[in-house]
Amino acid sequence: MKKKYKHWDLLNELPEGWKITKNAGSPLHGYNFCHSPHSMFSGEQKTALVKIDTSVEKNQFLDGLANKKTEEIKKADVKEKQVIDENYRLTMNRLAREQLKHKLLADITMDLQICKIEGWNYKQYLQELKDLIDGFYFVNKNTAS
Repeated sequence: MKKKYKHWDLLNELPEGWKITKNAGSPLHGYNFCHSPHSMFSGEQKTALVKIDTSVEKNQFLDGLANKKTEEIKKADVKEKQVIDENYRLTMNRLAREQLKHKLLADITMDLQICKIEGWNYKQYLQELKDLIDGFYFVNKNTAS
């Protein structure tokens, strides 16, 4: 008497030529789907649930984990020391400032174009930006004393 779950046969071991279906979850704990070697388009392929040998899978998992750790240790030994620019913070700050300047210039240029198209006075806008920047300069100059 064959054991069945729903309409799938329950197998204790994988028959010769059959393969585990890796991309399908199993509806039954402790079992995986498997299929016969026939083409599914021919209508001859059979599907069943095969019992998982957890001790083998656990050993394979632990072996894989041990190999991964060994590889990581080897890579760590081989890695060269990374040389970092002594002034990397200053270099990064300069880069960030240059990027911000480009963004500000692009925004201001776009705004000036809109002012020209609409016939608005753009000199007042530029004066406001200048006053804003000068305000930072004078605040810092006064606090430095």
